[in-house]
Amino acid sequence: MSDVTHAIENPERLAALRRADLLDTPPEEAFDQLTRLAAKLLSSPIALVSLVDKDRQFFKSCIGPLSEPWLSQRQSPLSHSLCQYAVASGEPLIIEDARDDPVIRNNLAVTQSGVIAYAGIPLITPDSHVLGTLCVFDSKPRHWTQEQIENLRSLASSVISTIMYRAAARASQPAAFDEAGAPAPDQEGVSQLEEAGDVLAEAVAEYLRSLNWFDECLQDPKRRGQEAECQSALLDAEERMRQATQEFQRRLGELSEKPDTPKLKPALELLQACVAYFNAQNRRSEVMKHFTKLQAALSEVEREVMLVTKAEHAIRLASQMYELRRE
Repeated sequence: MSDVTHAIENPERLAALRRADLLDTPPEEAFDQLTRLAAKLLSSPIALVSLVDKDRQFFKSCIGPLSEPWLSQRQSPLSHSLCQYAVASGEPLIIEDARDDPVIRNNLAVTQSGVIAYAGIPLITPDSHVLGTLCVFDSKPRHWTQEQIENLRSLASSVISTIMYRAAARASQPAAFDEAGAPAPDQEGVSQLEEAGDVLAEAVAEYLRSLNWFDECLQDPKRRGQEAECQSALLDAEERMRQATQEFQRRLGELSEKPDTPKLKPALELLQACVAYFNAQNRRSEVMKHFTKLQAALSEVEREVMLVTKAEHAIRLASQMYELRRE
């Protein structure tokens, strides 16, 4: 058994995939929004949320002209899967030309479906199980920029967050049933969610106003001296937006089923954007921590280089003095 097969068939991973309850489910707008954004940001004709099962990959979301019969079936066997390699490794898989890759160039996704360039980010749950990927691909060679890969990482984080919110909502309480046996809508919960959506929208609007004010403070010479006040207001507005996002997520998780009302659609889209924003902020903070450590290490190296240089200079002087005394 190959390492890839062993990782794909790991019982704990497959159990986590079953618990997510996404296989063979209809398309959902929350996921389609993210794949559309992935296709746009990476200028790619096709984007997928692909869930890798034991012997197939199921497309929870598919944007673009995927070849048949996989488009209609919303799945393909692993013989036509590059996502399995990203799932097996748990690391991003970035390929500019699959025909040059000795490992995957014989995969039928390449030889039959014409997948040449591929970028896939594994979808990893908080308990470290890889369910699938958010991926984009093209039928021609591509150079994926670092910015594009970071954008795809951010969107993959939003996909896994959406999976977790969905699972929490389904597990939080059993569905209520009416006399006909159909799930009864949680009207009170939906109303509370709509109110939380209004609060989130206002918090976002306040943040954007504070952001514009901060930009004006930096650009307008007449506002010099107000930068600290503007920055403080911006940070306060960002924190209120974070709290409003968390409250909306909490109320969404309390519902027994995903709400589907026209009024809530813009709020759900706004939630996805806020989640992606804060995920990006968290990653930037982590990068800055590493950068700060790197700066400290470089400073230490520079100090040691100076000491070595001084020592070398002292050796030269001592050698010259020794030669002079001998003469």
